[in-house]
Amino acid sequence: MKSKILRYSDFVNENKINEANDTPETYIKGKLMELKKAVDDLFNEDNVDETEEENISINQAKENSNKKSKKRVVSLSEQGVKLHSSEISVYSQTDDSLTVKYSDGDGVYNLYISINIKDGIPKDPNADFSSDDITKMYVKFKKYGVDEIDLIGQTTHNVNIEKEDGEFKLSLNKKPAAQAPAQGQNQQEAPTQEETPESEKMSLLEFLEFLKSDFDDKYGENKGLEYETE
Repeated sequence: MKSKILRYSDFVNENKINEANDTPETYIKGKLMELKKAVDDLFNEDNVDETEEENISINQAKENSNKKSKKRVVSLSEQGVKLHSSEISVYSQTDDSLTVKYSDGDGVYNLYISINIKDGIPKDPNADFSSDDITKMYVKFKKYGVDEIDLIGQTTHNVNIEKEDGEFKLSLNKKPAAQAPAQGQNQQEAPTQEETPESEKMSLLEFLEFLKSDFDDKYGENKGLEYETE
């Protein structure tokens, strides 16, 4: 039996296909899953790991404790904000998304995050690429009345996203959000927005706070979500 002889370029390409079946869709899904976990953790009252490793020095235990205390964030659930759902949708041909629904005594909030398929395609096909290289997303923020029926309004933003020390950092892109608003009844369009400089980075918690304050600036002063950290 004759064996198949491959040219070196064919050998490399074939092994690339066999070893990695990653596609733009899998990169984007991975990014959305990371975002979902980060959002869910903001509502998790048990998101601080209090377990201690065995056989470590006192100094190491103290250092670990200090690191934990610095990262301690009061969960949104502890502040009376209720997470209703956070779901990923990967059925769109162009824009997979994460939709988060939460509420407080002032209203119900719908946070829609989508990533376009083109942002999951490596610009250089020969360079390493992962979900960390996806740095753009589109955000739509809606607020409903407490009855969950009346849509008060919505805002949209193009957002840059990156990671620093394992934490998401977000900044607003000055380019106007170009995606068309989702279909719906009696939707009120948000006024033209003035984006903050791209260099102004926010944590995910700070970004949620920004969305609420930005919404109130556009649609009136309604006391809403307040975020605190220790």
